[in-house]
Amino acid sequence: MRLTRESLAGVQRMEDVAQRLNVGTVQFAVVQGLGLPGQVLVCAIQTSTEEVVAALRANPHVSTFEPDAMVTGEKSPNDPWFDAQIGLHNTGQNGGTEDADIDGPEAWNLTTGSHSVVVAVIDTGVDYTHPDLAANIWTNAGEIAATVRMTTTTALWTTCTAMTSTTTTATRWTTIATGRT
Repeated sequence: MRLTRESLAGVQRMEDVAQRLNVGTVQFAVVQGLGLPGQVLVCAIQTSTEEVVAALRANPHVSTFEPDAMVTGEKSPNDPWFDAQIGLHNTGQNGGTEDADIDGPEAWNLTTGSHSVVVAVIDTGVDYTHPDLAANIWTNAGEIAATVRMTTTTALWTTCTAMTSTTTTATRWTTIATGRT
């Protein structure tokens, strides 16, 4: 909260602020100054938020105040198809089993990644020019252009760099590997 300009006259100590606040039935303790003249963090014990707000509004020494509020945030992608991704966050949608997922939103609340972590997605359908990916696609600047061929009963592919188109004769598949740079 902040005292009015007129009420700042004669304020030398925190006790002076407390005297100006404690004029009604709600008793305030000044916790600390907040860096600007007359702006302090105050606490009222065993008092409802409504009573504190009413007391501060009625106090002629108070210029402005903001009650503390508990705020929580959740990070989730802006992907319009996110709700269909039952592997990331399964709420039972589309007949899925609730919470049978990798807890994507819970993980994103802890971290959304780092540029020091490289995730390799080997996928025959990656569009590295897609707006969600283009700024984050990594190319190995130290890579020596080479052709890698693997033949199995279902796949044959050739690649030269991380951003080269991939040719395949098989059904689309994905493999993910991670590492730190």
